[in-house]
Parts: sequence; C-alpha cells; structure tokens
Amino acid sequence: MRYIPPKKVRAIYFIAFAAGAPLVLIGSLLPSMALLLPGLGIVLLDLIFYLLWYRCPHCGRHLGNSWGEFCPYCGKKVNL
Repeated sequence: MRYIPPKKVRAIYFIAFAAGAPLVLIGSLLPSMALLLPGLGIVLLDLIFYLLWYRCPHCGRHLGNSWGEFCPYCGKKVNL
C-alpha cells in the first residue's frame, strides 16, 4: 500500500465528506434515492479511505483523531 502523508489524507477526507454529506442530507429530504445513494457511497468510501491511510509513517498505527505533529503511540514526528 502506497504511503500518503497524513496532511494530504486529512485534506482528501474533508473534501470528500464535504461533497458527500450535502448529497445525503438533500437526498434524505427528497422522495427519490437519486442523491441519497451516491452520497452514502461517497461518505462510506471516504471513511474507508481515512481508516486505511491515516497512519503514522513510523509505527504504522492509525492516528485516530490526533491532529498534532507527533504520533500519540511512538512519539515520533509525523510529516505533515
């Protein structure tokens, strides 16, 4: 699996979520599923992407909701 820097993973995560969440909200208000299903797909794929690639480059553990410069597990600097 190719390494993607955590800063780039966060940016992709927020952009995709910002695209998918409004589709889910608008789709839930409409009687048609034309916007709801693609929105749910985008949000689900975005979550999977975040869980797979938001990792420490040193120890490989998931960074969770840590937004700092250092890994909460190994203490090494995360290249942001």
